[in-house]
Amino acid sequence: MTLNEVLFVILAALNLADVYTTMRGLASGKTEANSAMVWLIEKIGTAPALLLSKAVFLGFIYWYLELMPAWVIGALIGLYVYIVTNNIKVISGK
Repeated sequence: MTLNEVLFVILAALNLADVYTTMRGLASGKTEANSAMVWLIEKIGTAPALLLSKAVFLGFIYWYLELMPAWVIGALIGLYVYIVTNNIKVISGK
């Protein structure tokens, strides 16, 4: 496996964690902060909207994986670590 492939797997796992924590947060009465996601959720439902957005995002990243510098994927990993951590804080009320 190349470095970018390993980073992609980590990024995909974090995106799944984002879906899970977002679903938990929304189920507990919290609101989605991303207005584009709010719109998509209203149009097609929570799970389909979250999964579709992740599939498009990860598909785009995978398509360009060989061309993408590893630091870009690393930065996205950092962003998703922040997002998932924030989701957990929101769910726990901290």
